[in-house]
Amino acid sequence: MKKEYGILMPVFSMDNAYAIGSFGEMAKKFIDILNENGFTWWQILPLCTTDNLNSPYNSTSIYSINPYYIDLEMLFLKGLISHQDLLNQQIHNNGRCDYLHLKKTRMHILYKAFLKFTNTKELNNFIGNNPQIKKFCKFQALSEKNHTSEWQKWTSLDYEKEIERFWQFLQYEAYMQWDSLKQYANSKNVKIMGDLPMYSSYCSSDVYFFPHFYQFDENKKPIYLSGAKPDDFSSVGQCWGHPVYNWENIRNNNFCFWIDKFAHYSKLFDGIRLDHFRGFESYWVVPSTTKNALDGHYEKGPGFPLFSAAKKHLNSMIVVGEDLGITTNSVQDLINKTGFYNMRVLQYCLINSEDLPVNYSQNCIAYTGTHDNHTLKGYINSLGTAERNELRQILNIPYTESLYDGIVLKMCQSNAKIIFFPLQDIIGLDDNFVFNTHKPSVYNWSFRLNKLESFEKTLKKFVKDKGIIS
Repeated sequence: MKKEYGILMPVFSMDNAYAIGSFGEMAKKFIDILNENGFTWWQILPLCTTDNLNSPYNSTSIYSINPYYIDLEMLFLKGLISHQDLLNQQIHNNGRCDYLHLKKTRMHILYKAFLKFTNTKELNNFIGNNPQIKKFCKFQALSEKNHTSEWQKWTSLDYEKEIERFWQFLQYEAYMQWDSLKQYANSKNVKIMGDLPMYSSYCSSDVYFFPHFYQFDENKKPIYLSGAKPDDFSSVGQCWGHPVYNWENIRNNNFCFWIDKFAHYSKLFDGIRLDHFRGFESYWVVPSTTKNALDGHYEKGPGFPLFSAAKKHLNSMIVVGEDLGITTNSVQDLINKTGFYNMRVLQYCLINSEDLPVNYSQNCIAYTGTHDNHTLKGYINSLGTAERNELRQILNIPYTESLYDGIVLKMCQSNAKIIFFPLQDIIGLDDNFVFNTHKPSVYNWSFRLNKLESFEKTLKKFVKDKGIIS
């Protein structure tokens, strides 16, 4: 089995002159660079709309695509915006997404494009073939009418049809651009690994239109919230705050609610990472009355019957079960039964021997780190002297060798099917440049590559120096 290599980089991290990454020419150049250096995978984070803190894991719909990813230069070439509009949107890329600039100006420019758009037949066909996207667009129009996405506070169910149509245009344009980009990637022998969030925001079209598939009381308020039990990373556990599923109702509906998700994502990607996979076996629920994870308990997930029902959509691509953190034999049994891939992260190897490269099986996808971790350099810097020595000993890396280089080499010598390197680990950046800072600030979910040409040289040197691709 030939080992494959990939890079983890969200679309928002792409270099360009327009405040945030997009589906345009720079993304194609990035794909060219991967291809030329022997990389066959590009892993992204969820494409969906984000919350007010820019997190893609708390979306108003997992079926949506963030309209900020629509490439403006492509709109200009279609005659939908002017050259002056392009110039007005240009802003220096300082290595961060400029969300303040985006939120002030971007939707205005996109609305101008919408007013010039005339391909109504194609738009109607797209919406007609995507009922969940149609629901999302109606939800957005209702949110704008009521000045909030908190649907419990809505006082009017009337809405402006033009706003709904505007959101339909945004989704049409975003999906057409993404489809074109994916086709280009595949033509260059680069596959796309998508990311399917386990949960949606309470303030989402997924929840609003399907409340019976969530654990709600008679007032459609959550009884329990999503979270994680106390562990080595948090002594008090975590309350993520999403409503949790009513799996009994979903099962009684032949799992259609989730099969639709799998079917949708199978059209968008060549592989998917299933976020919080252990939740399909059993998941931690936190009482909404306390939001205290210490008060939580486990409930059983849908297990294998869900994946069996969805097999025709899942069998067409590589599926990675994000089984990190506290796991059990039952979770591993579910991975084995489905035929999905385990996820292994080097940074956990001091506390979990399964994350040691020597223990990787061919049934795993390995990472130096994920969007939630330190960068590799940051991880090494976070270790004390004793821990670094222990890491060298268990990985058998001589003191005469760079620990960073030794880790990369050991991973590449492992049996893992695919090795993914977050963008920062190719460049050698520290924790000032993580994707998720775990803090509600303007710098969270904002790291960007700011010189694609420099990255091309860096990647070529990384491959040559490490000798990882023959």
